[in-house]
Amino acid sequence: MPEKFETTELMLQSVDSNESIDSTRQDRAQVDLEHLDFKAKQREKQRKIHKKLENGDRLKAESDLENSLNSLGNEIITEDNLVHFVEENFSGNREIYEAAKNYLDKQALFGRKVKDEELKTKLTSMEIEKSTLSIEDKIIGYKEQLATEGKSQSEILRILITKYEGNDSIPVLIEAWQNMLALHKYSENKPPQERKAIQSIIANADLSSENSFDLALTEIENSSEISETIKEEIVLKFGKISSVGEMDSTLNQLKDHKEGIEKAISGKEEVRNTLEGEISDLKKEIENTEPFSKEREKLEKKLEAKVGSLKTAESEIRELKDNAPEDILFPLREGFTAKLDSDGSRIISIDGLNFDLKIPDNKMPFQGRKNMLTVNLAFNYNALHKSGMEGLFNPPLGSGDVPDKNHRILSSKILSKLGYPTDTILSNDHIKQLKDDLSMLKQKDSNSTGMEDATALGIYDISTQEIKMNRLTECLSFIKQNRGKGIGFEELKSKQ
Repeated sequence: MPEKFETTELMLQSVDSNESIDSTRQDRAQVDLEHLDFKAKQREKQRKIHKKLENGDRLKAESDLENSLNSLGNEIITEDNLVHFVEENFSGNREIYEAAKNYLDKQALFGRKVKDEELKTKLTSMEIEKSTLSIEDKIIGYKEQLATEGKSQSEILRILITKYEGNDSIPVLIEAWQNMLALHKYSENKPPQERKAIQSIIANADLSSENSFDLALTEIENSSEISETIKEEIVLKFGKISSVGEMDSTLNQLKDHKEGIEKAISGKEEVRNTLEGEISDLKKEIENTEPFSKEREKLEKKLEAKVGSLKTAESEIRELKDNAPEDILFPLREGFTAKLDSDGSRIISIDGLNFDLKIPDNKMPFQGRKNMLTVNLAFNYNALHKSGMEGLFNPPLGSGDVPDKNHRILSSKILSKLGYPTDTILSNDHIKQLKDDLSMLKQKDSNSTGMEDATALGIYDISTQEIKMNRLTECLSFIKQNRGKGIGFEELKSKQ
């Protein structure tokens, strides 16, 4: 009995096992069917997507993707949200915006999307790198940026002057740019070949170099495409005169030029007089010649040629006279003219005041400290006159006077205490700053005279009409030390 029971149980287990195997096979078959169905559905879905794209909905799909990306908290930066990004993180810095846009465009070429943190890090790094650049490197970079934006050379110069004119650390560079711009404007009315040559030299100049304008003038002097006449004009108009010797040399060149024109006029007038005599003789001879004869015809042709030559000579005389300077002079600095008088005296004229100062020594060679001090004294006198304090020069200076030793010494001390050179002719920027410096001695918005203010500051004794040099020195030193800090009359007065 037990054996039979065991046999029956084994048979039942075998049946159960077979049923389990069949069930597993059915389950697998079911999974396979479901997988095939899923793949079929996926293929159908892909087919529909491809069909959708093929039907012209590609842009819609891409737009949907872009919107989906942008919905993630503006994490991806696009042109649409770039302005807001720069405004929020960099206070709307225009240069940063341009740098950011360039970076996005570059990454787009590689199919990359840029996240806000990446862009912020990149731009911050660029700003740090930029802040460590020298002023010269910044100028070079800015010039190149303006050039890539299609700005003309004259526009670049104007923009640089406007951007940096408040920077007290580069006055020489700014003066060079101003000269470059003036030279560019001068060239615009010249013949095409010379205009192109001059503007090409300006375009290739290193605007970060303090001697860029001097180098440009040297290139012009050596250029074979620029006429000698134009070169001479440029030297006289733009040449930087820094010594009394150079000033005198320029005056002598102008003197030679004037004498050359006068000599040419004299020569042309002799030719004109000769032609007038020959024409008069020919007319008489023609009157005594048989009409319609070959001899008369020959004389008439000769007369016609002489009349043509006379017209040419008269035209040349008029042109020479138009170009002949009445006086020997040239602009030494803005508002100041160097002149050579008929008696050989060298004069510095203050244009706005119609006021002349004569150079003390006209002996050759034309150099010497007292002559240099007199030139700079003219700038000093003009600045003090603007503040109503020209009376500090005692005895008073009159137009056409030769400043004496005391005048020159006072001027030299004022310049030295303010930190200006006394061994070279002051530059335009120095002259402008000198006027600003000395204006601090004057009380603003007051009816008081300049000399009354000088007395109130303790630099002038109105009873003795003498300068208190120690007090003047204190005031000038204080002005130098506090230049650009907005100090003025009240602060100087409180320092007594």
